[in-house]
Amino acid sequence: MASRKRRHSMSSPASFSELINKLDDGAASFIHKFTSSKQDMLSIVREFEKVADDVRRMQRETDTARTVGAVVAVGSLVAAPFTGGLSLLAAEGGAAVVVGANIVKMIKEKGTVEKVERLGKRFMELVEPLKSKVTEISEMCEELEERSIGSQAKRVKLDVEEFGWILDRVSELARRTKEVRTVFILVCSFMANMWGLILRIIRVTTSTEDDEKLIESILKAADQCQKVVTECDRLKTKLEVFRER
Repeated sequence: MASRKRRHSMSSPASFSELINKLDDGAASFIHKFTSSKQDMLSIVREFEKVADDVRRMQRETDTARTVGAVVAVGSLVAAPFTGGLSLLAAEGGAAVVVGANIVKMIKEKGTVEKVERLGKRFMELVEPLKSKVTEISEMCEELEERSIGSQAKRVKLDVEEFGWILDRVSELARRTKEVRTVFILVCSFMANMWGLILRIIRVTTSTEDDEKLIESILKAADQCQKVVTECDRLKTKLEVFRER
């Protein structure tokens, strides 16, 4: 989006006016980076959704196998006195079905684990430059807010209405960037935990708890990535408004 960008006069205190201009540049940089990356990020979200759908299908198949195994086991125990123990062999077969229907084993064999790892790393490669730029914008907003309280801000040669508008927008951007940074931190932690589970599952025999945590992470991955896209979109809108002053 084209914007009419006003450079503030250097007759105002240099540090204050330069920060406003740097914030303008930072806003333009974030808008460009996010616009360039958004479609790739959404594509990864869609891929994670497909993986999640596949895992849910595996869960349904596993639940069916578990139900069949349980029915066979119960029926065999009831029939054991009348079959001379032969039905217990059938019960063992049913239990084998349950054991064999292991979701993590299935997703490993299908290459799903590697795909999840690849998608997660690619998403974080796209996020990292955005995260860095948001941090930069956030720090500039905080400094501008601090300077607006001091004596320098009182000497800035802007009309009162424009100066008030800028400070309102800066405060709003400060709040928004903090929210986005929080989402980045949470998603980075989520991805790191998921990669840790993937490494343990690939390299060693894991516990049932680890298996369940990995499955849960895979099912949540799309939503976590979508949160980042949504928050970046909202910040982009705020930054565009700031640049159109």
